[in-house]
Amino acid sequence: MIKLHKKGVLILSTYRSGGTQLLNIVDMFCSDKGINYENTGEIDVDIDTQNIRKDSIDQIFHNFTEGKFKLILLNNPVVIHSIFVSGLFDRIVEEYEVVYLQRQ
Repeated sequence: MIKLHKKGVLILSTYRSGGTQLLNIVDMFCSDKGINYENTGEIDVDIDTQNIRKDSIDQIFHNFTEGKFKLILLNNPVVIHSIFVSGLFDRIVEEYEVVYLQRQ
């Protein structure tokens, strides 16, 4: 899951499916292994229009700091859907290792 030739790990999750726990495990692993990383948090979405805020996308996905591995958790299905319909998802899948968790 930690592929350093990628920009980072993107965890797609639904609430209560273990995304936060996995993020914490990956965070501890990167820390223990001395990997230069950043835990970026989540992308904001305008609930009224369901549009992703451009500054959030730029901050998390496009402002890549050379040598810094990013850990991103997307827990909100509205945000995941917004990224998908915006056409960014294909590029993100190429640049990041994507892990999807779902509840049974």
